[in-house]
Amino acid sequence: MGVRQYNFVTTMATGVLVVLIGTGPAAPACAQEPSPEDQVIDSIRQRADIGASDQRRIGRWVQMQVDEFAGAAAFRGKFGDQYNHDGNSDVFKRYLTVKTTEIAAQLFPNAAADDPVVRALAQVLIDWNRLEAFDALVAGLTTADAPARLLCARGLAVQRRFIANDDARVAQMIQALNDAGLAETQPVILRRIYEALALPGKTAEVFDVYLRIFDKRLAARRGTAVIADGAEVFAYAYFLDTTVQRSLDADQKNRLVLAVAAFLRLDAQRYDSPNVPFGERDWLERSLDAGERILEAVVGSSGGRIRDKLSEGGYSSRAEVRKEAYRWVGDPLAKAPGSLNQAPWNVPIGAP
Repeated sequence: MGVRQYNFVTTMATGVLVVLIGTGPAAPACAQEPSPEDQVIDSIRQRADIGASDQRRIGRWVQMQVDEFAGAAAFRGKFGDQYNHDGNSDVFKRYLTVKTTEIAAQLFPNAAADDPVVRALAQVLIDWNRLEAFDALVAGLTTADAPARLLCARGLAVQRRFIANDDARVAQMIQALNDAGLAETQPVILRRIYEALALPGKTAEVFDVYLRIFDKRLAARRGTAVIADGAEVFAYAYFLDTTVQRSLDADQKNRLVLAVAAFLRLDAQRYDSPNVPFGERDWLERSLDAGERILEAVVGSSGGRIRDKLSEGGYSSRAEVRKEAYRWVGDPLAKAPGSLNQAPWNVPIGAP
């Protein structure tokens, strides 16, 4: 199998950071005489009982790779070779993850905004996909390096079903995602934060975090952030779950309806603008579709027919889409009420 290079590329599209990260297999290390440090690891890897001194040796090997970093592909390949070695005991793989996690957790919070080492460490931990990496993934949410933040948020999202069984980790993760979600400026990362928040069976614990992030995002959308980046589509996926909907109390339903109504109005107005780029148009359509489905499920009655208009004409029906949104939230110019402006929802006309 040929070597697949591992590259990080950042670019800007409609003001949104796009991070492309190689997801192929780690490149194998070049054949060469094992270093003394590798020979030490070879003497440990088969053991079923790895004591404190050998754990320190594993940690020294990890630290050496960090100190001698010479490129992401080689780094990832080296760690992959060690983790996937046929002679490894399960205990060795666990402690290799533990020691890598300890070092990563120390590096992530203090990393610079363009640090290939923390990106490579984050990718290694994603490759291994072990719960022992939890502390590093949480710490990675605070790193200044955006690609590493993305990887760590994605890692937590992938593991959320397992983390949900550990109450201590759940509490730590929710607080970290709350702080990260309120601070995050890159929508591609916020999407993964929303996904990571979707802890099964934990609606009571995560609801307020979703709504706090919604409030901040709505404040930005009402201000200068007129471009829709689609991040909320990933939060809506959580609230479209019927189990989640059934677990909401009356107050939570009211707060959710108020937030989704505001997003719906903003999305419909943005959609009814000339020359909206295709990519943004696609996000708007997804958001309008999911937002209306949430409103129908929670409210229990119909307001507008946004999805029908999208199906009939798409962007060419954008003026009709806005009218259908106003049937939900009310027309702010005509002061004509919509279905959500009445009790018990009491959304202000136009969902300002």
